Amino acid sequence: MKSTIHYIFVLFLIPCIAFTQPNIDIGIFESTAAGEVEVKLKPGSNISNSFLTNVQFTVRWDSSANVAIVPSSIPPYLIMPQGTAINHNGYIYQIFASSPNCALNWNSGQEYVVLSFTYSGCVEFEVAQDNWTQTNNGDYYVELLGVDHTGMFYHAVTDIIPFVDLGKDTTICVYQTVELDAANPGSSFMWSSGETTQKIIVDSASHIPGSYLYSVTVTNQYGCSSADTILIIVDPCTGMNVLKQDNIDIFPNPTYGEIFIDTANKSGSMQVHVFDLCGIEVGEHNIFANNLDKQTLDISSLSAGIYLLKFSCNDFSYSERIILMN
Repeated sequence: MKSTIHYIFVLFLIPCIAFTQPNIDIGIFESTAAGEVEVKLKPGSNISNSFLTNVQFTVRWDSSANVAIVPSSIPPYLIMPQGTAINHNGYIYQIFASSPNCALNWNSGQEYVVLSFTYSGCVEFEVAQDNWTQTNNGDYYVELLGVDHTGMFYHAVTDIIPFVDLGKDTTICVYQTVELDAANPGSSFMWSSGETTQKIIVDSASHIPGSYLYSVTVTNQYGCSSADTILIIVDPCTGMNVLKQDNIDIFPNPTYGEIFIDTANKSGSMQVHVFDLCGIEVGEHNIFANNLDKQTLDISSLSAGIYLLKFSCNDFSYSERIILMN
């Protein structure tokens, strides 16, 4: 008589637990030494006695600049240029990568200098992630023991050249004011209005309705300068509501003459007044707003330049700057 042995298989289901990998961030900074910038890696959490298997990234700088690459002299930070530098659209692109199998002891939050550059004049260095980089090098990465520990660019661009952004063109009513901030504290400032402070107040009470260009030049402690311009439109706003920008769509901008106008949920007859930057009306058009169709406006008869389009009907007004190309 054969005995029957029954085997019972028990399947233990172990829940999947997602572990967040520690990050190593990359940054590029002005060095304490004059005329030098440094590329640094910084672990975002405790990584010790790990094995650096690979690191790769791209740095770009102005092609007209006098720049020299200085690999780190402290072993085993053996990050070296890979291949020939590429001159593309006014920039030099250089890929860098580490030698494999370089043992490193990491400390959380500490910055490790892995590469430096010397330079003369005003030149901007950037850990690049633009279209060229994406096509030719992809994301930068850091691997420890074959595990991806890539973080982010925690300081992608050096501060050698100031970054100036006054924001989008702005429309204000005659009773309003707007503050313009050139940022970059510690720098010197020269506004087109003659002021020399970081921030200025544009008071519409001192302006008749029209368009006003404000520009500022910022010069930092390195003697490097940048500038930006903003258009301030002073609107009477008399008995009318200002239409929010997302209710009218104007494209293309810049244009070579033909403009398409999407009037969203508006309908009825609408007047379009065209002003130059001196506030002089140079054209007037009537369009019929229809929330189902895009309207066409042709300003190709005007000279190339910057113009202000002011839309108005019974219950609203809205102004938009347009750039006309040759």
